[in-house]
Amino acid sequence: MADELSDGWAWFDAGPTASNATELHNAFVRTFASDAGRQVLTALRRMTIERRLPPDAPEALLRFVEGQRALVAHMERLSAPDPS
Repeated sequence: MADELSDGWAWFDAGPTASNATELHNAFVRTFASDAGRQVLTALRRMTIERRLPPDAPEALLRFVEGQRALVAHMERLSAPDPS
């Protein structure tokens, strides 16, 4: 059997455990609960989710911006007081 580091899949794991996920959620809530944290999330939302691209935008740019949007949306979900 190949070593996990040598087969290229070392970056892939099962994800956080339930307790780690709860700790992470609580950390996001604490971080973005302040006025400054809300300002940061608002700025990130404006720069990514609310950003509009022209119809002739290259596919690479569309993929790049969609990745940014997904990350900010995930941060917003984690920072919500009640996880959904």
